[in-house]
Amino acid sequence: MSMDINAILSSWSIFIQILIEIPLFLLFLIATFTTKKRVMLIWTIAWSFNLLALSSVYYVARAILIPEYSYLSEITYSTYAIFKITFAILLLFSAYQYITKERYLKFPFKYYIAFIILLFALFLNTKAVEIQFWVYLMVSLSLFWSGFFMLKNKKSSDGKIIAAGFLINGTVFFHHAIILVQWFYLHQTPAYMSRISFYDSISEFILALGFILAVTVDTVRELQGSNKKLMEKQEILRGLVDYDPLTGLRNRRILREFIDRIKKGKGVVVFIDIDNFKKINDNFGHMVGDKCIMEIAREIKNDFRSEDGLFRYGGDEFLLILSNMTVDEVSVRLNRLKSRVKNSVKGVYLSFSFGISEFDKNLDFKEVLNMADKKMYQAKKDEKQE
Repeated sequence: MSMDINAILSSWSIFIQILIEIPLFLLFLIATFTTKKRVMLIWTIAWSFNLLALSSVYYVARAILIPEYSYLSEITYSTYAIFKITFAILLLFSAYQYITKERYLKFPFKYYIAFIILLFALFLNTKAVEIQFWVYLMVSLSLFWSGFFMLKNKKSSDGKIIAAGFLINGTVFFHHAIILVQWFYLHQTPAYMSRISFYDSISEFILALGFILAVTVDTVRELQGSNKKLMEKQEILRGLVDYDPLTGLRNRRILREFIDRIKKGKGVVVFIDIDNFKKINDNFGHMVGDKCIMEIAREIKNDFRSEDGLFRYGGDEFLLILSNMTVDEVSVRLNRLKSRVKNSVKGVYLSFSFGISEFDKNLDFKEVLNMADKKMYQAKKDEKQE
């Protein structure tokens, strides 16, 4: 009677485990097509072998209860062992694939087939309990190896999640193997071993959820990395668009944005224009003209703060928007700058004119710009009259 109850419990526990494993298999199958990760395909195949293994052992459990099912039960149990070991081998292979991320990592089919044929031949002449022992031992060792391999080679959170799933599942199967050791000298096992599928289903459920969670974490990290790279590329493109390639100064495209940011404060606006620039180009060529522009831009960047508005306004014109500075302070700096650049380009007497206008939050910034522009042209006229 006790044997019948244990057999019934064994059959039902395996049946319940199958019911739990089917949605997990479907979850992996859906994830294979949605995430496009090759490791998902390996996990899907692994879970299909696990379902085949459970179906095989369920057939054997039914054969104990119903004699008509006993036909080929010995072969079926050997088949269960092959499927379960294949499940563990595929999980081990998935650990390598997950770490290496090689899309086309080759599965060692020749060695696998030779190993499986050898095991099948050995299991045909082996008792069911002994088959169980060797299956549990090989599966647990494979899972332990996978877990420790993940911990060693994948330090990230997703690797640790998968490693934990491997080690938990490996511990459960190793427990089964240890318990079955007593059969070899006592020829009996604890009654609860007939219900171990309940425990297996929980550990494999944890393993499966660990896989899904790990891939989710990995996918989120990849998206964050892609977003970071995208932002970096956007910054590079923004730099190409917002900054003058010849001088490295800001260009007029972001002038309005800069003005909106600082116009509530106070400071000065400066217009600078190179004197006789057309003659420089005509007499010495455009390369020398560009050199003159770059030389003045370099000195401007040296004399003023990087957070100030330093613009190449166009051609040979520069615009400076300098917060919290006075007209006198800026005039002194610009006159010193004029002295430094006049002989900085060989063969050219380099000079420029400038106009300065003060701004504060009560003034129309457009009018301030116009005033500085007028003062610059007036300075240029005064320079010619001298």
